[in-house]
Amino acid sequence: MLSFRCRLWAARLQEVRAMKMRILVMACAILSTVGFAVTATPRLELVSQWGGTAGAVAAVGTTVLLGQGPRLVLIDMAVPEAPVELGRSDPLPGVILDLAVDGAYVYAVTSIHGLRILSIADPTRPIEVGALAPSDAALAVVVQDDLAYVADRYAGLSVVSIADKTAPELQAVLDTPGAAEDLAIDGDLLYLADRNGGVRVVDVSVPSQPREIGALETIRDAYAIETSGDIACVADRGGWLHTLSITAPQSPVLLASVPVENPTDISILDDTVYVSLLWAETVAFDISDPGQPEPVGGVAEAVSAAALASELDRLYVAGGEGGLYVVSHEPGTPIVLGRWDGAAYGATVLVAEDELVLLGGINEGIHVLSTTDPAAPTQVGYLPFSEAAAMAREGETLFAVGMNVLIAVDLTDPTSPVERGRRTLPSNGVGVALIEAGVAVLTERDGLLIMDTDDLGSLQVIGRLSVDGYAQALTVVGDRAYIAAGGLHIVSLADPRHPKLMGSFDVEGLSHSIAVEGSRAYLGVGSALHVISVQDPFLPVGLGSQIFGLTTRLAIGDGHLVLGLERAGVRLVDATDPARVRTQAQFDTAGRPRALAVWMDTVFVADEDGGLVILRILDEAP
Repeated sequence: MLSFRCRLWAARLQEVRAMKMRILVMACAILSTVGFAVTATPRLELVSQWGGTAGAVAAVGTTVLLGQGPRLVLIDMAVPEAPVELGRSDPLPGVILDLAVDGAYVYAVTSIHGLRILSIADPTRPIEVGALAPSDAALAVVVQDDLAYVADRYAGLSVVSIADKTAPELQAVLDTPGAAEDLAIDGDLLYLADRNGGVRVVDVSVPSQPREIGALETIRDAYAIETSGDIACVADRGGWLHTLSITAPQSPVLLASVPVENPTDISILDDTVYVSLLWAETVAFDISDPGQPEPVGGVAEAVSAAALASELDRLYVAGGEGGLYVVSHEPGTPIVLGRWDGAAYGATVLVAEDELVLLGGINEGIHVLSTTDPAAPTQVGYLPFSEAAAMAREGETLFAVGMNVLIAVDLTDPTSPVERGRRTLPSNGVGVALIEAGVAVLTERDGLLIMDTDDLGSLQVIGRLSVDGYAQALTVVGDRAYIAAGGLHIVSLADPRHPKLMGSFDVEGLSHSIAVEGSRAYLGVGSALHVISVQDPFLPVGLGSQIFGLTTRLAIGDGHLVLGLERAGVRLVDATDPARVRTQAQFDTAGRPRALAVWMDTVFVADEDGGLVILRILDEAP
């Protein structure tokens, strides 16, 4: 039994503990009333992904497997003029760069996100079942037996066991002198296009010990390769198509070189090699005499194609932003039999309160999307327009700028946008914003133009101002324009016929994005975010900057400052202390964020090859 003194001490101790607890509870209550409660931690959550470019293709019979941005899409091409989408996967972490098919499985490579294995046992619902991180960056893949061979960029050749689809294992890595870009396999021999290292020939008869047995190093910029019998064809990014004799694999012999501009991929069908070209059509060469390749036409519709595949006398062209083309293999006169046009590139994005989202691309045009259900965006309209660099909307009228042009578009019927006016610009349009007098248009090299929009059919310049630097972005707040061009320039639009420069803030590097809220401007310059006080527009003052290491795009809305970082996704940041900009949340998109828009708690990302990505900002209790 405790002594009286001990019992008294224990009772007092309990009273002290109870009092401390009451004090703690009261303190928490008081702190919460004055705003010092522990705040929630923001999080970025994927709502949906739409579109993406056609960047990889394979075919089995009349079923085409297409890498569309970060998704695998299965398309029935039995009737080429009426393609039927069978199914699509959930988004993968990266954009699909190459595909290989073996039975009920597809092997996709996604650069830094490695090798992804998907089951297509149910073609309506492709499902990822396994993955393996790359040694460097997985760029191309071929499959033979239970092995996948991966062109792993600077790591060289990676040999992967895929006996267990759910748990692929790295078996061996063979370093190469350059960067492994593409590969082709023929029995126990593997041919590697090794940029800056030429063509490497590898014996893989013992997969765990790949061994180089030959090379042709005179082809310095080897980018794509395919073999047919004793011939190999190599696409050289230096501007050449090479034909090689591989009769003696230990000593490949260069037979001929034909100039082609910016080749991206090749495919051999019988005695014809097809070469896809960046910014140009897909061309064909007769290689019945591999020592003298002869041009035999091309596929004019397939511009800037990313990848080629052949099956059953058909050529399948992954046409980037143009979607998928099916071409009949008829030497001299290849004919496009059909097209699947579900692709979309994300260059710029605009959001409106009527739940319409406009996604501008590079080559194809402007996609009009309904986001009534943000988890399932639906295209409702489309307008052909080359390189939409920026857009602005007033009611039912959309203004868009691109390569040396401004257009005005009637969106009264979103399912059928109609161009109502067009104005040639002295240089590329990079920004457009609504103002009371009409629109302000920013050009790359010819400054700011003010246009009267009373008559959309006759857009007239009523004011202009030269701007120092290489202009890239524009935003307007009230009667002031903020321009990103070799720093920040603030322009008064009080008299739209005579815009006047008020003040500038010079920053070294390429200024490519701008956002303004209150008395602060946020400027993306190279890989850095600069925070600038614009309280005195005649004397803007730098408050701080933060280097993120990658090209920085930005948007602001409803109190949220959001950055898009090239190859590193989207970040929600807190710039309350401009000297210490703090990342609050991050989401790694599959492509490269090129433009962003914020609407309430939702972020819309134009993700280049990844299409449109919709994220939601969530506040979670700690």
